[in-house]
Amino acid sequence: MKEFITVFITCLVFGGAFTFFLAGYILDNFWGTFLIIAFLLSAFITVLVKMSIKIEELEKKVESLMIIEKEK
Repeated sequence: MKEFITVFITCLVFGGAFTFFLAGYILDNFWGTFLIIAFLLSAFITVLVKMSIKIEELEKKVESLMIIEKEK
């Protein structure tokens, strides 16, 4: 959850900049657009980070299995 909050706050900053410069011309609801962009970005980035962590864990398991196999 801590990772998500960090990513969400970062996305709020970048989403705010994006919305300030571009979305005001496209949509009338500033805060709605801002929160939707930040939420979607933070959810996407959090999923990617968690997938990266799981891949690293799997790599460690595979390496340990390869070492055990070599010892036999």
